[in-house]
Amino acid sequence: MPVEQRITERDLVEHFKAAKQQKDDAELAFDNAKTEYVKAELAILELLEATGAETTARYEGLGYVRQMDPKLYASYAKESEVEVFAFVKEQGRGDVIKETIHPGTLSSLVKELIEAGKPIPEGVITYYFKKTARLFGAK
Repeated sequence: MPVEQRITERDLVEHFKAAKQQKDDAELAFDNAKTEYVKAELAILELLEATGAETTARYEGLGYVRQMDPKLYASYAKESEVEVFAFVKEQGRGDVIKETIHPGTLSSLVKELIEAGKPIPEGVITYYFKKTARLFGAK
């Protein structure tokens, strides 16, 4: 009959620490990969611009790169919201205006209401507390 192996609190802390390190390493690797991707994209775009080409040559097993039409990114200052919204509505595009509450902000408000013993609005259909753990004293 096999001997039952008991998992100790130390084993759980050790496993938690290792899992956190693995997560942190993966996040760092992902950030580094994104940085390398941006650098590579900029380099190929600079090459295409310098040569006046829209595409690179086709390479066996690789394919080719095509310079796409530039994407436009726009934003507005919060203090200009009234004017921007009015302009958008004048353009017949009021449908793109969305009034939202960030989930983190709503969660903070609901937590404040609970802690103050106040009722939660009926429209807030779900909320829950998620227990978390944090490792201290180790790098």
